[in-house]
Amino acid sequence: MKKNFPICFLLVLSLVLLLLPQPVSAQQEEIRLTVFYPSIGTVRNLQALRDKGFISIPNLKVTGVYHVKEATNYEEARRYVADHKVDWFTFHPVSADLNENNLYQRNQATPEFEEMVKNSDGIIFFGGPDIPPAVYQEKTNLLTVIEDPYRHYFECSAIFHLLGGYQDEKYQPLL
Repeated sequence: MKKNFPICFLLVLSLVLLLLPQPVSAQQEEIRLTVFYPSIGTVRNLQALRDKGFISIPNLKVTGVYHVKEATNYEEARRYVADHKVDWFTFHPVSADLNENNLYQRNQATPEFEEMVKNSDGIIFFGGPDIPPAVYQEKTNLLTVIEDPYRHYFECSAIFHLLGGYQDEKYQPLL
């Protein structure tokens, strides 16, 4: 799967860029991309794609968003960005109280999601480990490995806020 990651990422990014309203080359302002799970691997992959010319957007600004209670230590990624002078990448931690019971409704993260949509031209979610089954009202299988519930809470709530869902059909999605 790791060997296919750059190809999958490139396909997703290409789709995002194709959906922009104007040709990228015609835009003078910043192109703002939000990525969830801004690990050191994510930053390195984005930098490699830029270095190899697969992402040829000189005015690209990327904001990596994450929940402060995620299991991933983002300090390594922050150090990498600082040490390698990756000035087009910034981080935005979110500390909203999220749990299985408040993901699919307005919650403390709602203002953060509203700002993300307002300040982004595209959003990318990277794949990851198993989502806790309780999030979708199922029992946890003994073989399920739940490594990072806060990452999943944050990302599931973000997707609900962006697209809506059956959990609250009266909610007006941000997109």
